[in-house]
Amino acid sequence: MKIDTLIFSGGGTKCLSFYGSLKYLFEHNIINDKLENINKIICVSGGLLYILPLLLVNVGLLSNVSVAY
Repeated sequence: MKIDTLIFSGGGTKCLSFYGSLKYLFEHNIINDKLENINKIICVSGGLLYILPLLLVNVGLLSNVSVAY
């Protein structure tokens, strides 16, 4: 399966469950840890507030941001 777009919906604190989904995708090499095969990341509401910063820190695009979770 080739994934080239990530879509994160809203939903308040439920959006934190998206991080577990991403972790699974990384651990099983479905997407690589630098998101090289991802063309688009679409975030709405809580997906933007919770997941996008964590995702960008994970791949090193926001290196000067500290995240505690």
